[in-house]
Amino acid sequence: MAKKKTACFLLFILCAALMSAPPAPAGTTYAAAVNINGSDNSGAQSSGTLPGASPTTIAPVFRTKDGRIIPMWYDRVFPPLDPTLLEETKKILEDKKKIQQTIRQKTYSTGDSRQFWVKDDNDAAWRQVTATVKKTATHSYLFVDTALSIPDASLQLYVTEFETMYTVLASNLGTFVDRDDNGKVVILLYDVNDSGSINGYLGGYFWSKDYYADSLTRQQGIRSNEMDVIYIRGDKPAGWDQVGKDFYEYNLTTLVHEYQHLVQFGELVWNGGRNSADVWIDEMMSMAAETMYFKEKLRTNPSFTHPDMLSGGYLSGRIEYYNQDYSNSIRNGHGLTYWNNNGDVYANYTLSYLFGQYLSLHATSGQAIFKTILDYMIANGVTDYRAVAAAAASSIPGIATWEDILRNWAIANLVNNSSG
Repeated sequence: MAKKKTACFLLFILCAALMSAPPAPAGTTYAAAVNINGSDNSGAQSSGTLPGASPTTIAPVFRTKDGRIIPMWYDRVFPPLDPTLLEETKKILEDKKKIQQTIRQKTYSTGDSRQFWVKDDNDAAWRQVTATVKKTATHSYLFVDTALSIPDASLQLYVTEFETMYTVLASNLGTFVDRDDNGKVVILLYDVNDSGSINGYLGGYFWSKDYYADSLTRQQGIRSNEMDVIYIRGDKPAGWDQVGKDFYEYNLTTLVHEYQHLVQFGELVWNGGRNSADVWIDEMMSMAAETMYFKEKLRTNPSFTHPDMLSGGYLSGRIEYYNQDYSNSIRNGHGLTYWNNNGDVYANYTLSYLFGQYLSLHATSGQAIFKTILDYMIANGVTDYRAVAAAAASSIPGIATWEDILRNWAIANLVNNSSG
């Protein structure tokens, strides 16, 4: 089938970072080609693959100009489940509630254990991980794989910071759908069975299959844990000792990133009855959630620091990847809306993040533009670039069409001013 495109701009530009983004380190300006490929988002999605045959084909280790290592993480992109499972699951849950009002409610206390179904890149089949509740908070249960030994201070950090993340997203996007009626999100830190290293590792993920009934997902060869759960890497990826940073602190932003995925699924699909958003939009909003979290931390504590945060709350790793363009994929025309997990997936993350920040910096509503996008998708059932175009048209002066956004974004790259 022919690919549909509404606009295509291939511009040779001098670029160091998007307009209004934090300045690039000296010496990182270069000639680049950016392909802003309109509405073309066709292409198969895969689950948890590393970029190319090996991440080392891009760079043995990602480094800044001054030699600092940049750990690069990704999450998993899953194929959609049969949409009929949604209504079938809701019917099962409603029938159970009629039999016993509290049957769905699953509460836990510190020290409780249970098993979780997982399947990682190096797993031939689904396996069960035994995990124990180590911490509880107002909006979370923290389960930790019994095979792991994680400092208590790190565990406390996760549940404490999740409360901030919950508040930030409640103010800017929405709240989670409570699948198991206990008022809390389950956070599972577990030992991931993959070949992850500092130049390409799975930081964590949310998988919507856990909202569906296991009796139904099994028909598709998938196991559901039947809860609102976020999976976070609890083991350090290979080579982490070279980084010189605390892994659990560094990987903390994965939690708010995945929580946005969970919130968006609940608002858009579970409650809204719509299809999932295009991957680049969902990822754009998850990385925006990371910056929202950083900005809130800075608002309450101006001296707050994080190893992946630049001044103003922006994501260091994503911006540095754009500046360095390690694989030349951005300058060679990597598209904004085409998410290719089998190519340079880090370029996907980078472009989506910076485009989202461009929108929020120019919108009269600021970060609220992401809620405008989500509300439009829910109200209209349009979950692709058109939702972004509609939100921008109502929030950014001088913008009327998708083509206007792309043109202005390309010009912003060319001019590279701090304002305007």
